Amino acid sequence: MPSTTELLLSLLISSIASGYLVYGRRQSSPPALLSGFALLVLPFLVSAPLLRIGLTLLLMALPILLSRR
Repeated sequence: MPSTTELLLSLLISSIASGYLVYGRRQSSPPALLSGFALLVLPFLVSAPLLRIGLTLLLMALPILLSRR
């Protein structure tokens, strides 16, 4: 059974992911859409909390970094 921290972290990441998916779909932004999808899958693939937080921050920054080009 997952701990409370893992459940809340997964809920937070999934909420951020849904925001990126909605934004990516409405703005026709493939980087935001792909980042949102990756954020949805992330909690299922990574169980270490610190690694999950690091990857979440990286995936959140990715659309911003790609749009500056």
